[in-house]
Amino acid sequence: MEQLPGRPSAEAGFAGQLQAALGEDVTIVNASVSGDTSADGLARLDWSLAERPDAVLLELDANDMLRDLTVDALRENLTAILQRFKDENIPVLMAGMRGSPALAATTSVTARPFSATCPRNSARHSTPSFSKASPPTPP
Repeated sequence: MEQLPGRPSAEAGFAGQLQAALGEDVTIVNASVSGDTSADGLARLDWSLAERPDAVLLELDANDMLRDLTVDALRENLTAILQRFKDENIPVLMAGMRGSPALAATTSVTARPFSATCPRNSARHSTPSFSKASPPTPP
């Protein structure tokens, strides 16, 4: 697995587990940044594309919810990111989170709109997606 500068151990976390599961015939490049919101992901998209990936697993929604950002901003950022990947002919698998109803007690966030963001963007952009609690589904 390739390691981008400033990243934690390549074997730790999801990317390392994915690399182990897929084997040596596939190279996983972990371009994630812990704590990133969808706006942060959009802002560093050129940096992420420097590796010219063959495909992308995109997961950028949980921190938007945790930081009490708007669903509209999340949708706009994901739309811009997905359009860029489409323009670059890079296939995407979106991984969405299921919004936590428990957050409603501590923030102005309600879980339902966040839970719907990934499947709606996926359908709008003909991109396969899955939520962390369900298996992958075709577009």
